[in-house]
Amino acid sequence: MSKTTLTLSEPVAQTLKVYTVQSKSSLRAQSEVVEEALIEFFERHGVKIDALLSPEGLDRKTMVI
Repeated sequence: MSKTTLTLSEPVAQTLKVYTVQSKSSLRAQSEVVEEALIEFFERHGVKIDALLSPEGLDRKTMVI
């Protein structure tokens, strides 16, 4: 699984934290929430995402440009 660093405005970062805790019952799920949002964004903008199966058995996404 790849890692990346994002810089978010304070209001967006706070909203992410609150939403993550409310929807996933854990602050550790922030990556999952961000990944779901990015997948939705890419799909809405016609960017193709090829699904790959990770070693952990989770369906992860890799963007093909």
